[in-house]
Amino acid sequence: MIQWSTPIWNYSILDDKDDILSNPEFDGHVDYAPYQDFTHTDKTHQYEHLMSGDWMWTQVDSISQNEHTQEGAFIPIILSSNKTTVTMGTGQQDYWPVYISIRNLHNNIWQAYGSGVELLAFMAIPKGK
Repeated sequence: MIQWSTPIWNYSILDDKDDILSNPEFDGHVDYAPYQDFTHTDKTHQYEHLMSGDWMWTQVDSISQNEHTQEGAFIPIILSSNKTTVTMGTGQQDYWPVYISIRNLHNNIWQAYGSGVELLAFMAIPKGK
């Protein structure tokens, strides 16, 4: 039988979203509306960031058709996780950190894992007997 003695804290993920959006480090690296970018030579559609993709246009079109969300912004929230093993002082304990980010950030910022990705949860995986 597994016994839990770990306290659990919680908070709103919207606070993380607000922290990321208000970070002055990202000034000029956040897209608030979808856009399309074309090459000058043959007018080929360039896909660089999520906001330049066709999927984003579909989402924003859907949002704009609802009178209650017409003045809102579409902010895709990305959750990610990976297994991490901590050996020092834990006896080979496995943990699953859960990270949160928004995809309005430009790729060069989002992939840098700086302040654009925040730790949302740190889940310990207890070992059974």
